Amino acid sequence: MTLFKSPLIWRLTLWFLLLSLIPIGIVLVFVQRHVRETAVDQQISQVSDQARLLALQVMHQPDRAQEITEEFKTENQTAFLLNDNSTYVAHSDLTKVGTAATDDLSSDILNNLLAENPLAVDNSIQNQYLGAARVNSSEVAVVSTNSTASLGKINDLTRRILWQLAAGLLITSLAGGTAIIIVLGPIIQLSKFADRLGSGELDAEFDAMDLEGELANLAKSLNTLAVRIRASIATLEQRVSERTVELTERTAELEAANKEVRARAAQLEALAQVAHSTASMRDLRELLPQIANAISENFGFYHVGVFLLDEAGEYAVLSATNSEGGNKMLERKHRLRVGQEGIVGYVTAAGKARIAMDVGTDAVFFDNPELPDTHSEMALPLKAENRIMGALDVQSTERAAFTDEDIKMLSLLADQVSLAIENARLFDETRNALAEAQAISRQFTREAWGHVPVEHKLLGYRYTIAGAVPLNEPVDVSAELGNGKNRDHQKKANQTIVPIELRGETIGTLVVQSPSTNKLNEEQINLIKAVAERVALSAENARLFEETTRRAERERLVSDITGKIRSGNDPQAMIQTAMEELRKALGASRVEVIPQSVKGAE
Repeated sequence: MTLFKSPLIWRLTLWFLLLSLIPIGIVLVFVQRHVRETAVDQQISQVSDQARLLALQVMHQPDRAQEITEEFKTENQTAFLLNDNSTYVAHSDLTKVGTAATDDLSSDILNNLLAENPLAVDNSIQNQYLGAARVNSSEVAVVSTNSTASLGKINDLTRRILWQLAAGLLITSLAGGTAIIIVLGPIIQLSKFADRLGSGELDAEFDAMDLEGELANLAKSLNTLAVRIRASIATLEQRVSERTVELTERTAELEAANKEVRARAAQLEALAQVAHSTASMRDLRELLPQIANAISENFGFYHVGVFLLDEAGEYAVLSATNSEGGNKMLERKHRLRVGQEGIVGYVTAAGKARIAMDVGTDAVFFDNPELPDTHSEMALPLKAENRIMGALDVQSTERAAFTDEDIKMLSLLADQVSLAIENARLFDETRNALAEAQAISRQFTREAWGHVPVEHKLLGYRYTIAGAVPLNEPVDVSAELGNGKNRDHQKKANQTIVPIELRGETIGTLVVQSPSTNKLNEEQINLIKAVAERVALSAENARLFEETTRRAERERLVSDITGKIRSGNDPQAMIQTAMEELRKALGASRVEVIPQSVKGAE
């Protein structure tokens, strides 16, 4: 019973029980999260597959879109087709066809579903998974399934597994606690003996006659340890002396290592500077010289040059450098023929790095009078997607100046420079493409709205308290607008003229006359500008709707005429039908078919 009076036994038992609860909690959280994530992934994968199957069937049978959509409906599943205007084109619930999807789905979910590459969505708010797939450029097939039922079953299964696991771990913990109470008595005695050894009683000896098994072995080990400690004390001073000598040697090695670390830190700083410049600059004329200076300063090389291939790929042209001799080469537009001249020529042809430890004896070295002190040279290719863009040329006044670490670090720098060049090229292409697209958009807007006044014979409208009436004669507002240079202008104290702009093109003018004699304030002018923007958008939408209606009517007429022509098999009757239908459609008094002779026909 004295064992149960030991506070150590109770503390260890209590701690063992408490620590046993930690893995239970971890397993509980992990299993529940893992099972739920696996279920969600499987549900999203399944609903995405259903969406792709729906899109494929609708793509092959577009005229059966509604029927196919209804076939996908189950107790927990709904299917529908969306157009880019967020309107239901087809729906397993027929009452929703033609209605807006914004009543059922949030704008964020619609943006994901209507993206160019639609994404599956976990709509936790409405307890549903949404899978989407593109049918065509304007329609998206969507399959929605209810997540409540499937997750409910999985949660029940998870809870049963977790309760069983918790019960097993708890039983194991109780068994371990009992074992601690039984075994810990002899261990406490051994602990007291170890305390005596620790206090310096190295002559003490533990009586292990009453112990068995591992505890007896432990007692013998403690006795043996005491003997060994006594032996170790005798040789401790000698070992301390030996360690002192080793420490002195290691101090010298550490100083050498610190020196190397500082050198590597400078090289890493150069790499960081290049990476920062790559991220912040897009102009190669500023970026490349800065990279050359950073490499030279942090690596200690007296010449760094960046060569870029010309458009024909025949010459590597020096584009940036840091040295005085390099600047002279830059002024005379120094270039090397690819594959024929110098190490740079070899690298730009082979696409592999080249090192010459003594360039004076290197077979491919091209002698350069501007850099007479060069004794070591290394050139690395600048590549993007296996396409060689140029080379990074590094020269040193020392023989065998390049270590393996230098080569690795400079290879990383070459990759950074390649990335910077490629990013700058892509940025220029994107900027040019954007400018071209904007110019085409403005030209299209200008041409489209240039035909509107002629087609509708309309100069504009005048809105008063009495209502709106068409203008009978044009209103000259060019003087007030300053030929387009001023965005808004107050002709009089109570009159404001604001251009109606669409995609950078002026399609009209909004003239506001206030009955008050006071000058309009800034808030009122901003309101007029906002109205002008809404007018531009509304007018463009109306024009596009009218254009779409005309095209639809034209397509309908063509389809009707084609159907009537195909209703007969007699060519003469088909031609007669075509002429009659054209006459009706065009309102013409006469339609003729004039045969043309074909050159070379017999």
